[in-house]
Amino acid sequence: MKKKRRDIIFDVVDREILINLIKHEKLDWYYLHEKYRLSPGQLSRSIKKLINLKFITLGDEFVAITKEGLISLISQRNKFLRKNKDEFWTILQEERKGKKIKLNQFYLPNSIKVL
Repeated sequence: MKKKRRDIIFDVVDREILINLIKHEKLDWYYLHEKYRLSPGQLSRSIKKLINLKFITLGDEFVAITKEGLISLISQRNKFLRKNKDEFWTILQEERKGKKIKLNQFYLPNSIKVL
């Protein structure tokens, strides 16, 4: 059974390739390796996946975004490029607040979160 596009899950490597291709339209393989320290195996798996989905095309030493891929990504960028489509775009201010400290009390960071 063929997967529908909405069922596709993009991993971090896929997302980085697609985000860079939206900005530049065409990229050298080595640029992706150098900038993100991706192994040839990671690049190869991700590029094969994106080619099969018709998001990109492959040249001798470069990858380029297809017109169909660009239209799909831009029109549904919220679904494709976010890790969790249900997450909020921003962090709510209430989530940033920590425990209140008393006046003249020293601040001690939460060591569990720091380590």
